[in-house]
Amino acid sequence: MRVVEDVLRFEGMLVAALQNDRKVVMCVDLRALEPLPPDVADRLIGFFAQPLPRFDRIGVLWARESSAFEKSAAGAIALLRETRSFRQMAELLAWLSGSLDAAERSRLEEFLTDPVPRRASLQMRAVQPVK
Repeated sequence: MRVVEDVLRFEGMLVAALQNDRKVVMCVDLRALEPLPPDVADRLIGFFAQPLPRFDRIGVLWARESSAFEKSAAGAIALLRETRSFRQMAELLAWLSGSLDAAERSRLEEFLTDPVPRRASLQMRAVQPVK
């Protein structure tokens, strides 16, 4: 994500994914996050700072080293009861798996081991509903 419009598009995808009555589980892989422009970082932090009632669990996977965005976002993320931050993929998988069926767990593992997300600044395809 390089501009605020990218964040708005991401938020729109989330709104579309929330159109059914199911609870939502989201995985945010930020291991390869590049430095964000301040306006983009502020918008993302604002998203995580609001109540997210339809979400059952949100797992955030950070790089092993802290980033400036992580330091800024950590406070907002910590306030959300349904959100947890991780540095280890296995711990993230274990926590999110408690809310997923076998097909969803398989898609989550595929998402986290796919090399493509590590080349992008933020993956938005994770909000695709399981069919």
